[in-house]
Amino acid sequence: MNDERQKIKIRIGTWDHLLKVSSPEEENYFRRAAKEINAKLISYQTEYPGNPSIEFLSFIALLMAKKVLMLEDRLKNDPLKEEIDDLDARLRQYLQKDNE
Repeated sequence: MNDERQKIKIRIGTWDHLLKVSSPEEENYFRRAAKEINAKLISYQTEYPGNPSIEFLSFIALLMAKKVLMLEDRLKNDPLKEEIDDLDARLRQYLQKDNE
């Protein structure tokens, strides 16, 4: 079995994480995410010195998960999505009739 994924190292706070990515795009997402997490972590550490990093990281995880859920809900409720789904269904129906 040949695993052709690229190995990368991502640092969050003082911890290094070794990851395998399958594309440059995936690597970019991981690096951007780590950069955003680290920026928030530094901000909280500066504003609230003395608190353990794990407290900040758990709060950052909560905030980012909330953001993902809000974006998912927005996509689900997007009126254009409904129109696109409707057009897709009509097109499939038309093509199916054409092939019969």
